[in-house]
Amino acid sequence: MESSSESENEEHFVGFDIADIPVRPDAPESDIDVSDVSSVHTSDLSDWDDRNSDSESDFEEQAPVPTDRFGWASVTTPIAITPFGPRVIGPKTDDLGNNPNQLDFFFLLFKPAMIDSIVTQTNKYAREKIVNKPNGIDPHWREDTTAEEVKAFFGVLILMGIHNLPRDDMYWSADDRLGVPGVNKVMSLKRYQKLKEFIHLADNDHLPDPADVNRDRLFKVRDLLDMANQSFLEHYTPDCDISIDEAMVAFKGRSTLRMYMPIKPIKWGMKVWCAAESNTGYLLQFEVYTGRRADGTQHGLGHDVVMRLSSPFFGLHHHLYFDNFFSSVTLMTDLLAEGTYACATVRSNRVGLPVGMKQHRKLTKGQSLVFQKDNTLASVWHDKRDVNFLSTNCSNEDNSVLRWDRTQQARVAVPCPSVVKLYDQHMGGVDNSDQMRGYYNTVQKSHKYWRYLMSFVFDACINNAYILYDQTVLDKPKTRYALLDFRLDLADHLIGGFSSRKKLAPKRKAQIVNEANIGVHTLIKFDGRKRACITCKNLRRQTPTGRAVESSYGCGICQLNFCRDTCFPQHLGAVPVDEIV
Repeated sequence: MESSSESENEEHFVGFDIADIPVRPDAPESDIDVSDVSSVHTSDLSDWDDRNSDSESDFEEQAPVPTDRFGWASVTTPIAITPFGPRVIGPKTDDLGNNPNQLDFFFLLFKPAMIDSIVTQTNKYAREKIVNKPNGIDPHWREDTTAEEVKAFFGVLILMGIHNLPRDDMYWSADDRLGVPGVNKVMSLKRYQKLKEFIHLADNDHLPDPADVNRDRLFKVRDLLDMANQSFLEHYTPDCDISIDEAMVAFKGRSTLRMYMPIKPIKWGMKVWCAAESNTGYLLQFEVYTGRRADGTQHGLGHDVVMRLSSPFFGLHHHLYFDNFFSSVTLMTDLLAEGTYACATVRSNRVGLPVGMKQHRKLTKGQSLVFQKDNTLASVWHDKRDVNFLSTNCSNEDNSVLRWDRTQQARVAVPCPSVVKLYDQHMGGVDNSDQMRGYYNTVQKSHKYWRYLMSFVFDACINNAYILYDQTVLDKPKTRYALLDFRLDLADHLIGGFSSRKKLAPKRKAQIVNEANIGVHTLIKFDGRKRACITCKNLRRQTPTGRAVESSYGCGICQLNFCRDTCFPQHLGAVPVDEIV
């Protein structure tokens, strides 16, 4: 009822009378007769209107922008970005002399001191294992390994990664379709298998207590991991853009480090957090995930990983790119406080995001919404679905990306905020590094998890060394010098003419059999291993398994091996070979 009466009063209201206008008690009486309207000039009124409109305009400019409960506004202003640089970008190879080769670049990252440590620990581990064998002897490990042999072993692994046969023994096969002479000439299969069995990186005398929840789960490879992380930064200065992502090291054995990732191409394996230069894929830092920390985390796993991996670049105004596993509003703020900008996709359920990122009208392809809080932008862009972004390294500017259009059967430009373009261009650094590592990797099957991490570091060192070589050496062996060429040349330098094979005895010259010396041709047993029967070899006889027919017996005069009961009597009869049945 009250509202209806008020509406009726409003309908019959005709204005205030002069007597109805109250006068402030503290206001001085005016000498102006307000009834004398002729004393008021219209020009004065217009001037007052202009001044009043100007003051209203100033009020609108100074009025605070409406924000939601988290402080986000739908009106954006330019983002303040400190330029990156100036500094020298790329390889730092002052330690190299004139005309460095592929091995010199590799040893910048994989230190020769690590080779010496591997030699020491491998020999120690071999002695610990052999002492438990019968008589404390291993016929295929009669002498300790050396630095030259370990380097040759790694060279063999590189060649195996290039040829990639199903079984190790195939590289030593006598079948021309399988055997790899470059591997066969370096060492025997048995010696290779023993090196593979005994190779070791850490001293087992200092193994951590398995009952200690805070033990180092990566003790077996800790020195190798630390060496790589240090040398990767020591010899390369990254460009402005750095991507952070996860990589998987395939492994199906038993280990607490093994994880199952059903949506990943590599579903079983160990997770490695990586930071890589966006342009080249140079691996800058990495960290093997060992599970939840015993002391917990304040801001979440993703936040801590990004802060640790990017800490060497704080204050240099780098731009980081990472996906929605890591991103949060808190992370963006913390990075900005360290002088580091970032761009990332973000999950819509993260705390502190604009309310409008969840509660908004349905967008069509190419449409977007942008919100701002201080120096951070939050964007929603519709591609095939809504994609959310957080960024501190760009302002809200219009851009476009190419997308496939089914109706036009062509790639067409789709409008987008500038953050989408930046993310597409610079997020692929870790993927590039993974792609290079997967081409000719040196992984060998094993039930020990640390062998796979050793191969991960070894391949990462090769790939990074190739990037250093490619950017440093101008006079390359080939016009288009690819990673495959670098690996082949590096394998040659690592092997360096080394061979652990015993030198073969010179071939024994056959003596002509004639009637004058038939009587002195006697059957004897040769010392040493069996050799192929010369008669069977000429007749191309083979065993049921396809191997050459061998015998320990032969002629004492001719110094040739013969089958004792069949071929040697024929030899005594001096029967021509082509007549032997």
